Amino acid sequence: MTEDEFAEFKVDFREFMRLQIIEIRTNMPTPDGSEYSRKKMAEELGIKENTYAGYETEGKPRNNFPMALLSRFCEITGYDPWTVLTKQGAALAPGKRKLR
Repeated sequence: MTEDEFAEFKVDFREFMRLQIIEIRTNMPTPDGSEYSRKKMAEELGIKENTYAGYETEGKPRNNFPMALLSRFCEITGYDPWTVLTKQGAALAPGKRKLR
């Protein structure tokens, strides 16, 4: 992979993660049927609301979602890391795939 290809991959992955955390958060059920807010997610992650909002904001290249928060994000949402990072079900995770 060339440096240009790697740079493009990083941008694509950053955008993928931005969209993924928005989709997961906004589809989380709440007791009253309302949307799970950025503020609530930030509180659960133990970070400031404006920090979390930056992870969801388009065009903020320095505000990519940190992998250090992935484990806690998965605990909160009930998603496994493989699904968050790839949008594939856990059954397709390495070591769980059935070889033919």
